[in-house]
Amino acid sequence: MFFFPARTLADCCLGEHNSFAIRVLQQISQNPGKNYNPCLLYGEPATGKTFLLHQFKQWAKQQKFESQWIEPENFQRDYVDSLRTRKLIHFHKRYQDGIFIMDNLQKLSGRKTLEQFRFLFDDLLFSKTQMIFASACHPKQLQYFPEALRTRLNSGMLIPLKNPDLENRILFITRQCEVTSIPTKSEVVRWLAENLECSFLSILKELERLYRIDPFILLSLNECQSQFVRQIPISLNQIQEWIENELSTQNTLPLLAQQTEKKRIQFQRNCVFILAHHYAQVPLKLLEEIYAVKRITIKRTLKQGLLLLEDPALLPLWQKFRKEFLIENT
Repeated sequence: MFFFPARTLADCCLGEHNSFAIRVLQQISQNPGKNYNPCLLYGEPATGKTFLLHQFKQWAKQQKFESQWIEPENFQRDYVDSLRTRKLIHFHKRYQDGIFIMDNLQKLSGRKTLEQFRFLFDDLLFSKTQMIFASACHPKQLQYFPEALRTRLNSGMLIPLKNPDLENRILFITRQCEVTSIPTKSEVVRWLAENLECSFLSILKELERLYRIDPFILLSLNECQSQFVRQIPISLNQIQEWIENELSTQNTLPLLAQQTEKKRIQFQRNCVFILAHHYAQVPLKLLEEIYAVKRITIKRTLKQGLLLLEDPALLPLWQKFRKEFLIENT
C-alpha cells in the first residue's frame, strides 16, 4: 500500500472519536488496577482499537509496568495444552503476571474456554490485576458469551470508538497526501472527506484506489467525483440495534412467540446476516469476526435466508428497513 496506516498518535488525528479513550488509557497506564478495571474498547473494525492497545502498552512500559498481550486463539490453544498436560493451575498463573491485554475479544469461543476465561477474569479482578480488552461489538451483543461473563464486562469501563468526524477526516487525508507527496486541492480533499463517512483504514483504501487510477486525480474535483465509489454509511451496529428493537415490538411475528429463547436469538442473528449482507453489502469476513462463527455457517444461513426474504409475514420488516436506511441514504 502506497499510503500507510496510523503509527503515532499524531497520525491517528485526535478528536471526539478517540480522545476519551486516550485519556482513560493514559490514566490506567499510570496506576493500573486501581480504577477502570476492567476496561473495554469496542467499535467496528478499523476504528483504532488495536492501535490504542499498542499505544497503551508503550505508556505502561514507560511507567515500568509489565504487560502481556493475549490473542483469543492463543488463549484457547494454551487452555487445550494445559488440559492435555494436566497443568491447569499453571495456566491460570501464567496470565497473572502484569497487565492483561486481549484484542479481538469477540473471537473467544467454546463453552469450556469461556468458562475458564470467566474463572481467570475473577482471579485477576480479585488480585487487582488490570484488564484491558478490545472487541468489535458491545458486550450485550456477545450473545454466545455466558450471561455472568457479559455482566462482568458490563461492570467495567466501556469505551465506544467511532469513525472520525469531518474535520479529522479532512486532516487525515491532507496529512496522508503531504507525507506521500501527492498533489491535492483543498476542495477535492473536503469533498472526499464529506463522502467518506468511514474509518481511517477505509479512507486509506479509497485513496489507494484513486491513486492507482491517476496519481493527479486529487487535483480535479470532476475526475474524482466520476471515479469515486461511495461508502455505505449504515453500520453493522445500526442494523443490530434496529433488528433488536423491531423484533421486540413487532406484533406481526406470532411465530416467535412459540419459540425458545435460543431460537429467538438465532432468528435475530439470521435477520442481521440477511440485512447486513443482502441490503447493506457488509463483507462476510466482518460478520465472521464479530459473531465468531465459521464462514460456511454464515453462507448456509444466507442461503436459508432467501426463504425468509420471500416470507409474506416478514415482507413489511424488509420494506421498513429499506425505507428507513437504504432509500434515504442513496
